[in-house]
Amino acid sequence: MFTPTEMCKVRVIAMRDDAAQVIKSLHEWGIMHVEDCSASDISHGKPLESYESISEQLVRIRGIEASLTQQKNVRTIKALPLPQLLQECKKIDCDKRIAELQAKTEEINRRKHDISEKLKLAETLSGFSIDFSQLTASSSRVKFLLGSVPEGKIIALREKLSPLGAEFLVKTHAGKTIALIAVESTADISEALNISGFSEIEMPKFEGKPRGVADKLKREDAAQGVELKEIKRELGKISEKYYERVAQLREMLEIEEQRAEISAKFGATDSLYIVEGWVDSRKLEKFTDYFNRLLTGSVLVKKIPYQEGTAPTLFQNPKAVLPFQSLIAFLTTPKSNEIDPTMVYYLMFPILYGMMLGDVGYGLISMVIAWLIIKKMPGLLADIGKIWMFAAIPTIIFGVIYDEYLGFTHSHLLEAAQNMHLINLESMHLSLPLYHGLHRMTDVNSVLLIILFTGMAYLAIGFFLGFLANWKHNKAHAFAKLAWIGIEVAGVLLVGGFLFNGFPSAWMPYAGALGLISFIYMAKVEGIIGIIELPGFAGNILSFARMLAVGIASVAVAEGVINKMLVPDPALLAKGDIGSILIFILVTLGFIITHLFNTVLGMFESIVQGSRLNYVEVFSKFYKGGGRFFTPFSVSRTYTSNHLKEGGS
Repeated sequence: MFTPTEMCKVRVIAMRDDAAQVIKSLHEWGIMHVEDCSASDISHGKPLESYESISEQLVRIRGIEASLTQQKNVRTIKALPLPQLLQECKKIDCDKRIAELQAKTEEINRRKHDISEKLKLAETLSGFSIDFSQLTASSSRVKFLLGSVPEGKIIALREKLSPLGAEFLVKTHAGKTIALIAVESTADISEALNISGFSEIEMPKFEGKPRGVADKLKREDAAQGVELKEIKRELGKISEKYYERVAQLREMLEIEEQRAEISAKFGATDSLYIVEGWVDSRKLEKFTDYFNRLLTGSVLVKKIPYQEGTAPTLFQNPKAVLPFQSLIAFLTTPKSNEIDPTMVYYLMFPILYGMMLGDVGYGLISMVIAWLIIKKMPGLLADIGKIWMFAAIPTIIFGVIYDEYLGFTHSHLLEAAQNMHLINLESMHLSLPLYHGLHRMTDVNSVLLIILFTGMAYLAIGFFLGFLANWKHNKAHAFAKLAWIGIEVAGVLLVGGFLFNGFPSAWMPYAGALGLISFIYMAKVEGIIGIIELPGFAGNILSFARMLAVGIASVAVAEGVINKMLVPDPALLAKGDIGSILIFILVTLGFIITHLFNTVLGMFESIVQGSRLNYVEVFSKFYKGGGRFFTPFSVSRTYTSNHLKEGGS
């Protein structure tokens, strides 16, 4: 729980003739993280001979599946042996017809695009009762220009071109002015057209008047649509017939491809294959026994030495901790020989978060927001939602301690409820206040002191974990971590005693001695690096003061802004007029929205600051990260079943 699973590196030596059986067993069992063979005097293997034929069929089957419509309720079948699988793939003969239908679809879509462009032009020119094909074939003495003119400039264009004998035919379509100009071919009218903003339209090549052409094009487009529907219908029938089988074959081929190419990681001789990788040490005996039973007398499984910290990391955390594990892994994975910080994060982050957000109302709102995120968002975002959900509980608890309920005190809310005749405190034998909370706006020093002591305690936990992490490797460095705790305790006693008279003066000599001895030992072991880090250690403690700043900012907005400017007044409803009711509704909406925004802002600030304090200030005392995940060579099935049970039986 506090450390990753202990791994062992194993080497499996088997006959080349048994390679397929060994690979299949490893794949189905899925407990070995396979790596490249480390033996320097042995060459690497190659993909199995079946790899090429598998890949060829897989590319074809994937292409077919991508062209089919996905079907529901695909049945699960027993996986086929490779020879039978390849034969079954060859029986899937719908790819030629699918290719024909796809080519036909592309051609129809190209035609529809051409029709669409022509139709757009024909509709633009539908106001002209002219066969434009006749104009293009007219006398070479006259040239025709077709184009759009900005609104209000057509008159000026007429005035400029009329002296040149130009004739105009003007129509309007969809707010645009379309002009057809006839002028002598020798006339130079380019300058006048440019000044007027004339945008030339290519003279249409279709025969007939635009309105009739448009009607014809619409009929052609509809006919093309009918063809597309027929193609879609046929593809649907092909999908109904073949999709299930194709999906099953594709999955089996993918599994066989993984098996065929994994052998490239093996060491190989003329007669042997050598497989190396990592296995959970708790499963090693079972792993060895299985292969001895599978290949009696022709396989050797043995542990091999490895450099500490090079094993892949396999977490072993309870289910409740998994969202925190996801965030740890997202940032940096612990090495296999490090303390896994997930449990520390799980225990401490919600406390830091709750101390910052610390409002009963905001805790309840954040719980609802977190629930929505969990329901709607996938992956890491859902895990963050679960972290927010869990952290909402200490937020509510600290809200009670701080006496903060959407920025109000409990006395304010109960008085308001009594004034609205919702409760009767006297009949309930209650008098206000029910308790005195630790209000962050007025008890700043007390809250800051609590936060700093929390930070120091957490740093001490970090150093103690550093002691445990170093104990196996370097006992001197391990005790140096404890020396940092001595420096911390001595510093607290000395500062608290001399500056604030918080501790008895009789303690001071002992505190000084503890600090001096701890400093000397730390400096001796860690050298100049440790001495340089001493001011940074004070900074580590003071970094926790940011928690107070985050909390006060949230309280200031809630109490000093929202609750003074946007509190709904029930008296407005009592007036009964529409204006008062509307004002009440708007103020209520403003109150809800601003508190919601302040909650979301506080949630983000608290998770960022809480995570930063964990990673930067505490985890650095015992944790470096930079590990890699344990990813066993394992099979994933959706449409096929495994006929080998765990352990190969």
